Amino acid sequence: MEFTSEHPLLIIGGGNMGTALATRWRQWSPLVVESSSLRRGILKDEGIESIESLAALTTPPRAAVLAVKPQSYHEIKPALAKWPNDTLVISIMAGVPLGALPKNSVRVMPNTPALVGQGMSVCCGPTIAEEDQRIVQDLFAAGGEVCWVNDEEQMHAVTAISGSGPAYVFAFMEALERAAIHLGLDAQTAHLLVKQTVFGSACMANTPFADVSKLREQVTSKGGTTEAALAVLLPSLQTLIEATAQAAESRSKALSS
Repeated sequence: MEFTSEHPLLIIGGGNMGTALATRWRQWSPLVVESSSLRRGILKDEGIESIESLAALTTPPRAAVLAVKPQSYHEIKPALAKWPNDTLVISIMAGVPLGALPKNSVRVMPNTPALVGQGMSVCCGPTIAEEDQRIVQDLFAAGGEVCWVNDEEQMHAVTAISGSGPAYVFAFMEALERAAIHLGLDAQTAHLLVKQTVFGSACMANTPFADVSKLREQVTSKGGTTEAALAVLLPSLQTLIEATAQAAESRSKALSS
């Protein structure tokens, strides 16, 4: 995959996710479009080149990542319409359907663990060329795992699970830390126990052929402490998680309508 100064890898939007992607993609010398001088200063400190607006772009990019808020899309849409039809447009905007994007577009739903190279990115671009698929695959593989779906409707579920999912995990960790403090542990110890337990458990789940149900069973001794705890947790957990995911999916559908 090759980008040039004449046809660069462009990122429109230098917010948290745009900056995170730019730093993961240093090897391709991305150019970021960002109106905020403060954010451009942050990018400069990271060694990332930026420009203030699309008007400063002298030639169309080879690929452009739309990392702006969905409600700001209308501001950049006219500029995109002037680019060649084969310009690859990669949208990470939640809720904006392919039908509202330029013809040669792909939607990608990354998540925040991409900041540390452990993200989950899900792509949907059933009509883009194989070469463009490889570009998208290579770019987002630099930040973690990548998978593809052909049915755009599934992107709502993707948003609810992997897109919003890190917040669910962090909320669980917060609750477990509070429980640890309530049981008498100090805050520093509580944080250490919770973060390492979640990290270690995720590592076990990431081993080849891991089955999370069996992993749970291995920790749960008959008549032991874990069995007593799960007797409280499990009866309502599945219903609560399904309701949580459905609320996120419904909001994603509302945003795209």
